[in-house]
Amino acid sequence: MTQKPALRPRKKEILERAANLFLERGYKATSVRDIAAAVGIEASSLYSHFQSKESILELLCHACADRFHEALDEILEVAHPSDFSRLVKVLEFHIDTAFEDPMAGTVFSDEWKNLPEDRKKMYLEKKKSYEAKLTTLISQLMEAGVVRKVEPSILMNTLISSVRWLYHSKKTFSAEEKAAYKKDIIDVWVNGLKNQKP
Repeated sequence: MTQKPALRPRKKEILERAANLFLERGYKATSVRDIAAAVGIEASSLYSHFQSKESILELLCHACADRFHEALDEILEVAHPSDFSRLVKVLEFHIDTAFEDPMAGTVFSDEWKNLPEDRKKMYLEKKKSYEAKLTTLISQLMEAGVVRKVEPSILMNTLISSVRWLYHSKKTFSAEEKAAYKKDIIDVWVNGLKNQKP
């Protein structure tokens, strides 16, 4: 895998501040001036780093999509196709991301819709590719008899949607609460998904 060049500190800071504002206020309600003020620079200075607010969102969208792909690919490489733990690890990744980087989840499922039409296509290809990989994993587990048979795309979308509320939660979770929520969500999924052999 080709190593991506590291972002310069100021550009990275702008992305982080913009991500936080998009999460708190929503993309449409956040202006270039808001982002610049959060970084402590003039709006005109921000344009020396990014062409527009849309270009900031586009970079965040692709960074999030790449992060999801890398995590899923790593999970798929380390276990047998019939290993149920692979699906649990995917769910754990989504839960951990919701707690540690909620902006990633909102970008992946919601804010990308604000991209200009001509910039949505490449992002949507990445999003659909991720969903296809996850659907394939679910189908493999069904074929192996370890997951109950339902329409794989329904299960894939349900898994992704099951933690969306965490991304949008305004609650500050303690470490103990995070661990408890994670355990309960996974328990519900495991008990509901595993094929119950007579």
